Amino acid sequence: MRRGCMGELLPDELTEIHDAIEDALEQMRERDPRSCPPPPPHPQDPYMPGDPNEIYGYTSDTGSKFVSKNIVNVYYDIEFENDSTVANAAAHHIVVSDTLDNRYFDLTTFSPTGITLGDKKIALNGEQSFLKTIDLRPDINVIAQIQLKYDEQNGVATWDFLSLDPMTMEATDDAMQGILPVNYDGASGIGEVSFDISLRTGLADGTEINNRAGIVFDYEEAILTPTWTNIVDAVAPSSVIDNSWMVNDSTLRITADGFDERSGVWKYTWYVQAGENAPWWKEGETESPQFDYHIFEGIDYGFCVLATDSAGNVEQKVIERERSFKTYGQDFEDGISPLPTSPEEEENVNGKWLNGKWYDLSGRRHDEPQENQVNIVGRKKILFRKGDKVKR
Repeated sequence: MRRGCMGELLPDELTEIHDAIEDALEQMRERDPRSCPPPPPHPQDPYMPGDPNEIYGYTSDTGSKFVSKNIVNVYYDIEFENDSTVANAAAHHIVVSDTLDNRYFDLTTFSPTGITLGDKKIALNGEQSFLKTIDLRPDINVIAQIQLKYDEQNGVATWDFLSLDPMTMEATDDAMQGILPVNYDGASGIGEVSFDISLRTGLADGTEINNRAGIVFDYEEAILTPTWTNIVDAVAPSSVIDNSWMVNDSTLRITADGFDERSGVWKYTWYVQAGENAPWWKEGETESPQFDYHIFEGIDYGFCVLATDSAGNVEQKVIERERSFKTYGQDFEDGISPLPTSPEEEENVNGKWLNGKWYDLSGRRHDEPQENQVNIVGRKKILFRKGDKVKR
């Protein structure tokens, strides 16, 4: 095959014509060099695919890349696209390769789970090496042959996609009839391979698990995906109820102090006990360290909280009272005890008050302090008198 002055491929039978044209063009160049530029030093096929790619790996229920100490299996999806912004021809031969690091992975557990070409999807059963075909007709007049080879000793997985003519089952080279067309519609030119694999046991807290793949379209250079990094979070979070106070005459607000050094606290699970010897029950979950609970009179309440971090580690501790609250007795009726102090305290001329939370003698809440209202602070009732200055 010969190439023309613009680098285009010419059939062998046109060689003589091509040579004659080149002789004529050479004479023209001597008179006017702009008439036809010389071929590039490294001729390129003007019809070529273009390959951006991506890799997606394990995320927890929160979308975090931190991996809990309880996670055994992780997954990866390697995506490749024949990008319409850089490609003008279908891809005929695609090779995807991933070298798995045996420091992190149990290489014996590599398990392919699926293959996608455009809207064609096939589910896999974990077979580590195979030869399969996907009929892409009628949308594309080709058969896609996919061969997977897995080198367990070295952890190298290679998926080899080849475009075959349906009539001859030979490799095709029609620029527009390949296994992965130019992705003009945002879907037909995208492919994907996916697999599961187990982590090695005993990975230390803070271990970074890195993985990336390489993808080759036809005769183009290999393009590496970005690196997907997971981080092991092997330490559970801690939490404790640190405060509680009445926000109105029937609602108790409880707050917790939570800590997780690596992935951070994701949510708090609140447990309630209605009576000192009563059973505990799970009342609810919140992502904030605050929980409002509707109380009833005549009950000795107990409260406990458990934290879960963003990796999915759950705090391990005995469910027992971290805060008690009795809704009976003279102190409760007087609105004095056991109402604790709010963390939002300011002072007026009489002392402390709950910012924006004033109560009259009937227990009704008012947003602004008024004459003869009382502010319940800890075990004290502070009367707001006419003329008092409230510090904001």
